[in-house]
Amino acid sequence: MDEVSVTCPAENPALASVVADANLCAQIADALGIGGESAERVFLGEPVEVVLAMAEWSLTREWDE
Repeated sequence: MDEVSVTCPAENPALASVVADANLCAQIADALGIGGESAERVFLGEPVEVVLAMAEWSLTREWDE
């Protein structure tokens, strides 16, 4: 990872320390139907709440044209 986050710093510093690990990335990859390496490249080290929100957003638009 290159230490660059696509997210804004968390307002609550305690929440900033809860970040996605390889296990969560693997679960998200399965849910989204993408490769595990891709999920890690995108989500690894990002705040969990952001990762879950992004995955939810993607899943709700799965059938959009």
